[in-house]
Amino acid sequence: MDRASPPPYVGTERRRTPRYYVQLPVESARGTGATLDVNEDGVRFETNLRFVYGEVVTLRLVFRHIAGDYTHIDVTGAVVRVEEVAEMFVVALRVDEIHVD
Repeated sequence: MDRASPPPYVGTERRRTPRYYVQLPVESARGTGATLDVNEDGVRFETNLRFVYGEVVTLRLVFRHIAGDYTHIDVTGAVVRVEEVAEMFVVALRVDEIHVD
């Protein structure tokens, strides 16, 4: 399955807010990665770094404008899930704070 494709779901989605499948570069103090999906409450991203459940992390999501400029959105929250997938890690972050740069 292509990582950008939404996974098949059975039953009702239990999230409070809609999830959007979007691939954006992600930067953290420990390294880089890319988002898989985002919503108001969280970010799911892929990285080659191992994160720990409960770890508080600040991520910078990088949005590139068509004109070539960038907008950054910094999100801080706690890691709520880590899955190892083909020598990479898929990390779910519950977002507690958002700052637009």
